[in-house]
Amino acid sequence: HTGLRHPRRLAGIMALSAYLLLPDDLEREASDANTNLSIFQAHGTFDPVVRHEWAVDSREVLRRHGYAVEWHDYRMMHQVCLEEIRDIGLWLQSVLI
Repeated sequence: HTGLRHPRRLAGIMALSAYLLLPDDLEREASDANTNLSIFQAHGTFDPVVRHEWAVDSREVLRRHGYAVEWHDYRMMHQVCLEEIRDIGLWLQSVLI
C-alpha cells in the first residue's frame, strides 16, 4: 500500500504473506515515481492468517494496473521457508545490484 504511493523512487517492493489494501483507490493514489518498479510477492498456499486468495487477487489488481509482479507461492502456512529465502535473495540481487 505505502510503497505504491511513496513519492520518491524505490528499488522495489517485497510483499510477503500480504495483500493490497484499498485496491479501488490505487489508480487515483499511485505515485508516478513507482509505476514501473519490481514487485516480489510471495505467499503460503496454506496460510491461515492471510488467505492465499487475497494475495492472488492483489496480484491480479497490480498486474491490471501495469505493475510487474514476480509471484511465488510455497507449500507452507504463514511462515518462511528455505526456498522462499533463496528466491528473496535472488530478487534482492536483481533490484539492488
